[in-house]
Amino acid sequence: MEWRKDFLAPLQTVYVGGGTPTSLSLNALEKLGEIISPYISDELLEFTVEANPGTLNREKIRLLKNLGVNRVSIGAQSFNDEILLKMGRAHTAVQTLEAYNLLREEGINNLNLDLIIGYPEGRDSFIKTIKTAISLEPEHISLYDLKVEENTRLYEEVSKGKIILPEEDEIVLYWEEAINLLEENGYERYEIANFAKNQQYSRHNLTYWENKPYLGIGLAAHSKVGLYRFWNPHTLREYREMLLTGKNYGEEKLTLEEDAKEEIILKLRLKTGLNFKEFQKKYRRNFMAEFGDKIQKFIELGLVTIEDDRLFLTRKGSFVANTILIEFI
Repeated sequence: MEWRKDFLAPLQTVYVGGGTPTSLSLNALEKLGEIISPYISDELLEFTVEANPGTLNREKIRLLKNLGVNRVSIGAQSFNDEILLKMGRAHTAVQTLEAYNLLREEGINNLNLDLIIGYPEGRDSFIKTIKTAISLEPEHISLYDLKVEENTRLYEEVSKGKIILPEEDEIVLYWEEAINLLEENGYERYEIANFAKNQQYSRHNLTYWENKPYLGIGLAAHSKVGLYRFWNPHTLREYREMLLTGKNYGEEKLTLEEDAKEEIILKLRLKTGLNFKEFQKKYRRNFMAEFGDKIQKFIELGLVTIEDDRLFLTRKGSFVANTILIEFI
């Protein structure tokens, strides 16, 4: 952080994640807090820490709060123990509930639950997880599509046919029902996969989705400042070498065209959509002139809509977002 200090003032959000920071010992967490503390000021709006339910206890929560943490994102994933076991998760549903209640008791009043959609568990199990999450009344719920990554047990089992993933049409039905339940209970879908009560959005993630500057510290972390993007190595040896030399491990300068593509992808994920006037001012490009025919086609299909010089995905469009976005980049 000392190396990057010129980029750090004033910090508006801090997000500690990337793995399971709460698996660290109390001493290690305290040391982490001491490193971050000099760069925190009254301008800090949000300090989030990711947590695995099985790694939280009252002592750690109190330490986190003393360090200035005011938001915790809990990796619940599911409230079905059988599914958690199949996912290879190290916690149970009861541990999630216990961690959640401890955080509330200790005065952490901004909580997120991460849930997964698309695991082959059946509709009843998935909807029970959504309803359980809603019953806890967290300020924020993130609902992420299952990713099958190479070199994982899930990838191996899917490849061998031991696990059959749901068809895309079935997942869309899950999404439809989940969105309905969440919205009926006061959650606003402000980003394709994120829901908030009373506009308690993830300020840190909004920085990314709005294509604003962010700085990543630690192994494999990515940063973007203006048109410059840089990233850190995956190994400690290379990371140490980077710090000693004072040179970025990897970096690139985006062209305006490349940045515009990112802007389109990110902004259309948001409920606020893509503002045509802002896009033209920033990139000197008339979005409607370039893509008017495609936009009209998507409007006729009920996938996008235009209002107040902004382009939005409809709910139907959000289910095929990647197909739409590729037409604009």
